[in-house]
Amino acid sequence: MRKVVLNVPDEMYSFFMELIQKLGLEKLEEENIEVPEWQKRTVMGRIESTLPNEYKTWEEIEHQLRDSK
Repeated sequence: MRKVVLNVPDEMYSFFMELIQKLGLEKLEEENIEVPEWQKRTVMGRIESTLPNEYKTWEEIEHQLRDSK
């Protein structure tokens, strides 16, 4: 058996769950993963210390990755 993880838009969740039930598929509950406070502080510190001109768009990063090959 394989496990599949899907992200379902909030507005489609009820429809999706009804479909899962009608198809007789198994529903797994979402795992509640706790993020430790130290990790939250680390991420927030990194966000706060980054200057706006250091941000790059996905297109810029993708272009750099392609050029590095």
